Amino acid sequence: MKTHYTGEDALKIGIQVEIDARNAYLHGVKTVDDSGSKAILQSLAEEEGQHRKHLEGLYRETFGKRLLNVNLHRYYKARRIIEEDLNPLRVLEFAMREEREHYRFFEGLLACNTDPDGRKMFQRLMAEEEQHLELLKTEYQIRKKERPRRRRRRKSETIAA
Repeated sequence: MKTHYTGEDALKIGIQVEIDARNAYLHGVKTVDDSGSKAILQSLAEEEGQHRKHLEGLYRETFGKRLLNVNLHRYYKARRIIEEDLNPLRVLEFAMREEREHYRFFEGLLACNTDPDGRKMFQRLMAEEEQHLELLKTEYQIRKKERPRRRRRRKSETIAA
């Protein structure tokens, strides 16, 4: 594995991860049947698009040039499989796993990187992924509380039925 990623390399990798994540969520919108799940995936895709724009703005600020094309081979190949029957909670679980994976991916690149600017950028990208994960956790907890609970039958009710 390469051990010298500059800050510019790190930022380009971060942009590519956002592009890939957005594409995965948009694919999910086309795949799932549940309207609530579709809405969550659409929202996540829009967020990833905003994250990409944010990182591209950071790229312009930091390097004084516009990024016309990321033009990277795939540094990160996610295994993104979105099933047709995902309910909204499962979609959020999927998204949380993705954010954790992005974090670990950047963490691995940070651990083997020797360039100080690259290391700072990977740390920043990790912090952003951590924020994304916290927002998803909050949404998950809210939706989990709103979800109607099934009443468990008592043994005596089961026997009587």
